[in-house]
Amino acid sequence: MARPEGEGDLSLDFWRTAHQEFFERFGIFDDKMWLLFETFDVIKILDTP
Repeated sequence: MARPEGEGDLSLDFWRTAHQEFFERFGIFDDKMWLLFETFDVIKILDTP
């Protein structure tokens, strides 16, 4: 998860700390909460008008 997001030093520790701080700012962090992590691949870039 950490490496594809490309944040900080790409480590899991950095990712966990950064995301915990993010959720704590909104008062919704719980160390047992589940997060959905989704990726996708670009298969075609369409022309833009």
